[in-house]
Amino acid sequence: MNCCNGCCPTWLAAGETPVDVAGQFGFADQSHLGRWFRRAYGMTPADYRRQCQRPA
Repeated sequence: MNCCNGCCPTWLAAGETPVDVAGQFGFADQSHLGRWFRRAYGMTPADYRRQCQRPA
C-alpha cells in the first residue's frame, strides 16, 4: 500500500512517529514504510521528520 500523495510527509512533519504512520497507512511494518518513503522522497521518514522539526 502507498501513502496518498503527500499524506505521509504531512503526518511526519506534524510529529507522528514513523511507526504510527506505517500503521495508519497499512504498511506491513516500519521497514516497509521506510523503503517506500526512501524511494519516493530520497530520505528516510525519520530524517524527514527531523528536518521538519528544525527551527527555521
